[in-house]
Formats: sequence, structure tokens, C-alpha cells
Amino acid sequence: RDPSVRFGSAVVMSDAINTWLEGDQRREQSSIESIPGSRVASSKPMMSTDTTLWTEPPTSEDTIQRAWAQLRIWERGALAQCVAFSGGFDRGAAAAVVSLAAWAGAPSVVDVLEELAGKGLLQKSTEGDIRYRLVTSVADVVAAQPESLSGTGLFEVQRRHALHYQQLGSSEVVDALNCHGGQARRQILLREKDNLCVAASRDRSDVGATCALAAGAA
Repeated sequence: RDPSVRFGSAVVMSDAINTWLEGDQRREQSSIESIPGSRVASSKPMMSTDTTLWTEPPTSEDTIQRAWAQLRIWERGALAQCVAFSGGFDRGAAAAVVSLAAWAGAPSVVDVLEELAGKGLLQKSTEGDIRYRLVTSVADVVAAQPESLSGTGLFEVQRRHALHYQQLGSSEVVDALNCHGGQARRQILLREKDNLCVAASRDRSDVGATCALAAGAA
């Protein structure tokens, strides 16, 4: 059965994307305070549909710039690709979205993420499944680096991101929400809703539409 018949794809996509975008703006206003001349992020909790309680560490732009300069080329590539995520993401998502194939001799994606977490550029949560999150102030600095996506390609990264989260909108997954254990499955969708909505907002193909359907079902 076509899931769009059940959820009304156009309405769900519009509502899901708009709700996410409005909520994201409110989250940024309430969780990040700019201090003139320093661009220091506050340590207030970041509200998100991701059930992990992330906090924004107080990290200055100068500190991040120095850390970026000391990274290996594949660490820079991995960090730049993590900008594609919204909120937290698990190791499976990282392996599907982050590609280090452009750099011969690069370690595994998980090993690189662990290195970045150890350097304070990624947050790591071990509550349940291991999840990572790119610190907002780090994302701002990385996005401004002209060479940050060298060897990766922004479109390809975003496409891999959308294709990965599209799986959560498959007819099998959506149908299972109404079966035994459906509430637990819905919690998984809710945890990934930020990524589903940002994928839907960037990808205008059927892949993005499926991500929107999954977000609407959460």
C-alpha cells in the first residue's frame, strides 16, 4: 500500500518541515547566547525531539579554530560531513553518511568519530545506543572553512543522509507502528525526527517525501 494514501504526503511533508523549522529556531534562541566579541555558546540544555539530553559546552571560536588546524585531513573531512546531521545520530547513520574513501589510509569512520569526541569537537552519549552530536559552535566554524568538504561534496553527503533516513519511512516500518511494539518503534522515529525533517527539507525527490512521511508518523 502507498503510505501517502494513509498520511497525505503533501500535508504531512509541509507540516513536518514547518514544525521542525519553527522548533529549531526556538531551540536556537533559547539555548545559545552570543556574547559580543567572543561567540561563546551557553551551557543550557538543547531541546530537541532527540530524547538524548545534549548540552552546549562553552567553547570559543578561537579554541575551535586552533583545534581544526591540528586535525588530520580525514578528521576534517569527517567533521565537515557531520554538519549534514541535525541533532544526534548513531553509529549506523555515521557509517552510512560519512565517507572517508577519498583519503587513503584513513581509519574507520567510528574510530575517527571517537577521536573527534575525545578532542571535544563531537559530543558522545552512551545512554542506550551510542550517539554523537556536532557541537553547534563547532558546526559554525567548520561550515566557514573553504576546504572543509574537499574530497567529499556537499550534495553527495546530503544525498547519503536522506537515503539513510528514508528507510524509516518505508511501508514496512510505518505499518509496524500499529502492531505490537509499535510505541517503541515510534520512539525511534521521534528520536530521529530532526534528521528526517532536515532531509525532507533538502531533498525534493521521493526520498525526501518518504523522510517527511516518517517524520509525520513519529
